[in-house]
Amino acid sequence: EIGIPPAPALVADSLTATSLRLEWKGIDIERRGGGLSYLVQWKYEELAETWQYCRNQSWAENDQILVENLQPYTKYRFRVALLLKSTQHNPELIVSAPSVVIRTLAAGLPTSAPVIVRAVAVDSCRASVSWEPGPFPNGPLLSYVLRLQGADHSQLKDIPASENTDHYMFQNLKPNKNYSISVTMRNGVGEGPPAVTYVTTTPEPAGTFRRGADYNLSTKFSKTICAEKIVRSLTQIRGIAVKDTQQPILILGGQHVVMKQDADMLDDPSVVYENTSTIRGIAIHVASAQLFISDSFGYVYRTSITKRTKPTVILSPSQVNFKPLSLSVDWLNLHLYILGEVKHATTVWQIARCNLDGRGLTVAVAGFLTRPTHIEVDPYNGYLFWVTRGGLYRLDLADISNGVKHEVQPYLILEDVNLGAFTVDHTNFRLLVPHHIQNTVISVSLDGREVLDLRANTQQPKFKNVVSLAMVNGLFYWTNGEEVLIEGYHLGQNRYFHNAYPDRSNGSFVSVNVLMDASQPVPVPVNPPTGVQAVLGMERAKVSWQAPHLLGGQGKGAWQNWSYELEIKDESTGETIHQKDIAGSSHTVHNLKEKSEYSIKAAAYTSAGRGPWSTEFRGRTLRHGSHASILWSANEGLLKSDVTGENIDTLIYKASLKEREVDYHIVDVSWYKDVLYIVGNNSALYRYNITSHQKTKMNIHSVGSIAVDWISKKLYWANPKQQIVNKYSLYF
Repeated sequence: EIGIPPAPALVADSLTATSLRLEWKGIDIERRGGGLSYLVQWKYEELAETWQYCRNQSWAENDQILVENLQPYTKYRFRVALLLKSTQHNPELIVSAPSVVIRTLAAGLPTSAPVIVRAVAVDSCRASVSWEPGPFPNGPLLSYVLRLQGADHSQLKDIPASENTDHYMFQNLKPNKNYSISVTMRNGVGEGPPAVTYVTTTPEPAGTFRRGADYNLSTKFSKTICAEKIVRSLTQIRGIAVKDTQQPILILGGQHVVMKQDADMLDDPSVVYENTSTIRGIAIHVASAQLFISDSFGYVYRTSITKRTKPTVILSPSQVNFKPLSLSVDWLNLHLYILGEVKHATTVWQIARCNLDGRGLTVAVAGFLTRPTHIEVDPYNGYLFWVTRGGLYRLDLADISNGVKHEVQPYLILEDVNLGAFTVDHTNFRLLVPHHIQNTVISVSLDGREVLDLRANTQQPKFKNVVSLAMVNGLFYWTNGEEVLIEGYHLGQNRYFHNAYPDRSNGSFVSVNVLMDASQPVPVPVNPPTGVQAVLGMERAKVSWQAPHLLGGQGKGAWQNWSYELEIKDESTGETIHQKDIAGSSHTVHNLKEKSEYSIKAAAYTSAGRGPWSTEFRGRTLRHGSHASILWSANEGLLKSDVTGENIDTLIYKASLKEREVDYHIVDVSWYKDVLYIVGNNSALYRYNITSHQKTKMNIHSVGSIAVDWISKKLYWANPKQQIVNKYSLYF
């Protein structure tokens, strides 16, 4: 008995970039040649591939073999396969143990390009690209080199491989223009071949102005523009167009009162809520005009912003084990996030989450040893953000499960002890963060890799000690706890200046919020649904698809509760059927014509707009009277149905699927006339006659899959252990 032979070993000093020598003493030399053949197999360690035979093999007398034509700087494993002369009758191929991982030496430029997974124009001035590394960098990967090229515009971005990123967003593009995007890998020698794709930016929204300044305003305004006059202006934020169609309303939170204030500072505010207890936190849900308040007595209230109503208690001290502080609303998933102070032996803090009615309370993040100064949830991009003394952090909303899973750690976006209360610019994929020492506001990308000073051109800035910050149409509104400040812009000097609202709070301020649709946007799908496919019967089609991909940089927890629209077109007549309001990722279309060709495509949409259409799926309905059927394995046994999965019959019940009192299930099936050929997960092959209901085990083993050639009347079956395919007559 041979057993499992040992692994081959690398011969010392034989390793190069493209070759190596292996030594193997698995079988005594005297036993070789006696009906045994020895072949070396290899496989990539980091690619999902099967074992391959090395070409042009020849063993030297010293039990060594030279393996050539390898790829530089690539990890391999090797093993030796023993083949008997009668191997087709041997139930199992004998192979040695695999070698340790062997990586060839580095040499030359990368020989493979990255794989561009997707590229899409996000809007009229931005394009996003995502990629995966190519398999053969041929040396340590130093960076990815991205190039964007247009008719009169180009950009170059070198992204270090150490950043472990696979996406990038080009900005400051021109509307309705074609661009090429290329991605290459760069090692110590240079760049490899490019992967290239093309995108076209969308047309620019009507009335948008473009200038080089960070925030650009319409010239129809006077040279000095106060915040209350800006509400109908058009702005340009780092090349990103923003058009306002709604006058903002500020929700100003004081210690004991919450007021609703028009952006015009001369207008008198109206009281929305007041209480003798001290207000700790305020949040709003714009679409329903709801206000949420936490107070010093440990209660969380909900009330209306538009009319004075009695506040409703949604959380009370008897319901929670923490004292509620700051609040933030997830307006898409209808959740309220609450920063809470927990009294143990020592004081710690946590962030909890509940529904907007207070139900479903769960812990999102626990164990803060220092109090976060500000929290903000961003369902648009799928993150929860907070600031502590250590800096700015984020957590993917998908990783929240009654406290953070042990293997998930919050991601430190920006390490800095001088950060204030921030706001999220959701649609521009960034955070706007006051820096108290620098006395400015910085723009921080969602991953923290891009940090820009947005207010270097401010006259006498007042961004120290910001406790709450909001943005409307490119201008900031904030409070330092003592007063509410607003921003104006001097067009001629390209400078910002700051003013204070009249103090009507009779005390300190807690927060500034904006009651405006744009502050809580509903996403529009940027990518199309993928994998559209359909099964067509005589008069119906069952269609399925996958959700659109998120943009690179968005979290797994980004809101994706899309609705879907299907377009089904009769290719012979041009008649089109539209079906909307589809939830989920599948739908059945009825009342189709028999024996007709249809094209089917899908698009995702929300109340804010529709995304792009998917690629088309084409299929033909069956003719009337067709008896085409599908066989499929299920928990109940082997089932038969029509091609759309309807009219199900059970051919073989689960109770019949036993071998020596051991249950098995069907992994493959084929048929000829009234005989089914069935492969079990026990690697046995069975023949079942659906007329006589007789089942016979065939004398064939190690079967992985089968196929029937009904013309030549041959049965093909695969033996995965031997890696061979056998052929037999159906009448053997």
